[in-house]
Amino acid sequence: MLCCVKGMVRWILLVVVVILAGLGACVYFFIPREPTISVVDATYQNPTITQNLVAMDLNSIISIDNPNYLAIKVESMRLAVSYRSVEVGTVSPDGLVMAARDKANHIIPVKLYTNDTSIARQMYDDARSNGGFTVRISGPAKLKVLSFDFDKDITFTQFIDTTSVVPKEGTTTRTARRVAA
Repeated sequence: MLCCVKGMVRWILLVVVVILAGLGACVYFFIPREPTISVVDATYQNPTITQNLVAMDLNSIISIDNPNYLAIKVESMRLAVSYRSVEVGTVSPDGLVMAARDKANHIIPVKLYTNDTSIARQMYDDARSNGGFTVRISGPAKLKVLSFDFDKDITFTQFIDTTSVVPKEGTTTRTARRVAA
């Protein structure tokens, strides 16, 4: 009888170990991890930078490294674009899909606009004296299976003609180089 009890205990322990190993594998493969997001570059069109108004359309190129074993879809994301803590634009990359175990670049449209004369003047002065300015993109990101906070600084340089900050007529498309991450 003692022999049967020992055999039964071994089977129970073996089943428990197999269940725990299976749960551990599920946790490793299916519990979502936060993707690594970095700003690679940005292009812009029709910039208007004066002492009273800043307006430009940007296409931010972001790199997303998804370490998860499942693809992740952005359900809703509204990120604020701010300059010196004042919101000057928003980003809403809804519908973005991050492939499983992949690192890829995505283009996200951003519209910068402010007619707040004090902020416009500061951006104008930075553009004149430094050839560019830094904006912060931040906010909550809610993905289908994961939520996290996004917070990156982007410095735009080499895109402002320091002899004339307001561009000439016509569409201007240039590249803004990322300096700070």
